[in-house]
Amino acid sequence: MKRLTAKEWGRALYEFTKDLQEAEAKKALKGFVLLLVRARALKLAPALLDAFSDAYHTAEGGIEIAIKSARPIPKLTRELKEFFSSYGKVSIKETLEPELLGGAVIQWGDARVDASLARRLRDLEMTLNV
Repeated sequence: MKRLTAKEWGRALYEFTKDLQEAEAKKALKGFVLLLVRARALKLAPALLDAFSDAYHTAEGGIEIAIKSARPIPKLTRELKEFFSSYGKVSIKETLEPELLGGAVIQWGDARVDASLARRLRDLEMTLNV
């Protein structure tokens, strides 16, 4: 039997729960978690939740953007909201990660842009070690 990817699990969870009322959805979610445990796929939970969120925002006509940065960057947040506003509702999740040193890592859907200082330093180190 083929193992499902986190993306497939996430989409399945969305499709399974999209039309359920809150009480039904809670019951279905408990069953879904048990299914993940039986399938030994519980370790996929973080990526599965990202895929669920992507499926939800796609179906609802919106987009979710994740911004990781060493410190808050309000101007970047505003510009991203404005840029992606044509997708419908824009939801931004900001996470502070001091180890990035500066810049940001931006992710939406399957796309990821790493403009962090930490990545630039790693790239420079690799170039100098060649």
